[in-house]
Amino acid sequence: MSSTFDYEKLKLFFIGKEKINEEESIPVIYKNKHLTTHAAIIGMTGSGKTGLGISLLEEAAIDNIPSIIIDPKGDMGNLLLTFPELRGSDFEPWVEEQDAINNNMTKSELAQKTASIWENGITGDFQKKERIAKLKNSADFTIYTPGSTSGVPISILQTFKAPSKEVLEDSDILNQLVSSTVSSLLSLVEIKDNSSSKEHILITSIFMNYYTQGKDLNIEELISCIVTPPFKKIGVFDIETFFAQDDRLKLALKLNTIIANPSFKSWIEGEPLDISNLLYDENGKARVSIFSISHLNDSQRMFFVSLLLNQMVAWMRRQEGTSSLKALLYMDEIFGYFPPSKNPPSKQPMLTLLKQARSFGVGVILSTQNPVDLDYKGLANIGTWFIGRLQTKQDKEKVIDGLATSGNIKFDRKELMNLLSNLDKRNFIMKNIHEDTIKVFKTRWVLSYLKGPISKDDIKKLMADKIAKVLNKEKVAITTKIRQPQPISDSFSKPILPNDLEESFNYISQRDNYQMQAYLLASCELNFFNASKKIDMKKSITQKIYLDETDSNVNWDDKEDLDNNDFSKKERSNCSFYNVPTFIQNAREFKSLKREFTNLIYQNDKLTLHTISSLKLTSKQNENLVDFKTVSYTHLTLPTKRIV
Repeated sequence: MSSTFDYEKLKLFFIGKEKINEEESIPVIYKNKHLTTHAAIIGMTGSGKTGLGISLLEEAAIDNIPSIIIDPKGDMGNLLLTFPELRGSDFEPWVEEQDAINNNMTKSELAQKTASIWENGITGDFQKKERIAKLKNSADFTIYTPGSTSGVPISILQTFKAPSKEVLEDSDILNQLVSSTVSSLLSLVEIKDNSSSKEHILITSIFMNYYTQGKDLNIEELISCIVTPPFKKIGVFDIETFFAQDDRLKLALKLNTIIANPSFKSWIEGEPLDISNLLYDENGKARVSIFSISHLNDSQRMFFVSLLLNQMVAWMRRQEGTSSLKALLYMDEIFGYFPPSKNPPSKQPMLTLLKQARSFGVGVILSTQNPVDLDYKGLANIGTWFIGRLQTKQDKEKVIDGLATSGNIKFDRKELMNLLSNLDKRNFIMKNIHEDTIKVFKTRWVLSYLKGPISKDDIKKLMADKIAKVLNKEKVAITTKIRQPQPISDSFSKPILPNDLEESFNYISQRDNYQMQAYLLASCELNFFNASKKIDMKKSITQKIYLDETDSNVNWDDKEDLDNNDFSKKERSNCSFYNVPTFIQNAREFKSLKREFTNLIYQNDKLTLHTISSLKLTSKQNENLVDFKTVSYTHLTLPTKRIV
């Protein structure tokens, strides 16, 4: 083994060692800029692909290169288990009690043994244990748990932020971003993805309507817009012909189950899903942001992964071109997200990243144990292949077929098949399009302790301080909102109302924001008619009734005459809304209210006429009592004149 090796310089990753003979090895160096043409790590369970992936991420962190890591299995949290002193007591909380029992040892003894193994492994692989401290201090490591507060919460359902100007000006990217977002959103409520379905087209149109105006869209507004779209037509058809209101309401109710679910709170609290903030802290220090999603169900995972990839594409489009490695996106298991014959919502943004990210200095690393499930046409954009032990002949042939489509390195299929069949654990074949030969190497010993999958309790223990900090920050923000006027982004969304219910807005001043309280306005035209009495009078009635969200019906006794009818048909952007009672949102209830009001007016609104029977006098239809009395008195006191 070589005794001297200078790899501690920027732009060089030390990833393993290559045998020269039975006694001597040389270090395997990988130029980090080669990752801008992306990499794939393929190997069966136990092949060592997690260790190789963590080695690459450790090297990036040491070089102040940030990473965003999607962790479906829970292994990548091991990056936080770094113990510079390599003391047994550091390892003891993380070794398993059962492993100690199986080895006839106490937990403390097993921890000390593990610490010794790690020290020997690190120092035996061209490394010094001081590298652990360097790794620990070079980057900020955070585990996020979308939809859970086990780790640092991340807010993803509160707002679908409008994309940047660069994305808005690129119609292909904009259409892809919106389509993928809509597909993943529909998958949350188990609506089969079909870009030509009415549901997909309607929600896509709503997103486009908001985004082209540069407006963010939150989930409450989206549900409201499904029932009452901000446009009258889709294509050449009016909205009712294209997608009837009853069917739109059913769709809105399905999406409303997301909000109604008690776990919804955990999807909207926490740090915002802002790629810039996830890559560097306020001091310019690289961040390693690990998104642990093993606790989510399949549809939730797909939704989150698609949303994150779309945000990555949008962030990438705002960056300047570079040939250097600027950031890494690592996915620990690509199975199901990039299949050859299907098009899940995650596939298109991933393909965009593989095709375009190189120009912006973003490297993508994909890891999987299921090569048959990969779209090798898409993976033709992969520049470096790391191939470990594979289980079946079919897997090996599939990988060799993929290699044949990537780059221009010639190789003997039979020889490569033989190599694949005889690989030991932690040994990988590396095919790099930037190098002329295929290389076989053994991965270096990782600086982090590979405990295995990190549980929710483990994450909570590792992230306790950061979770408290984020939640305390939110409490302060909530207090501030209570004391100050609320901006529109934090206020109540406009309630969902039936199409038959006409909306008007009454603004009595010019303010920074408006808190809109709902009233029901009921109006009608009355016609009093009696030919014998020469009565033919029309009368307009408009009354308002206060609506409280706790009401179960309209209390007509509380009606008031409307004294201010200065209404606008336009909603101002700085409005927030109080909730309305649920019955007012039901179209059938609304029809019964019309009948109630009609009957009420018919029974109670009368035209009052005054009469004096002895004089056979009746007041006119618009004559008040005072005027009528005056006229009647004149009739009684005037002298009678005889006409000859």
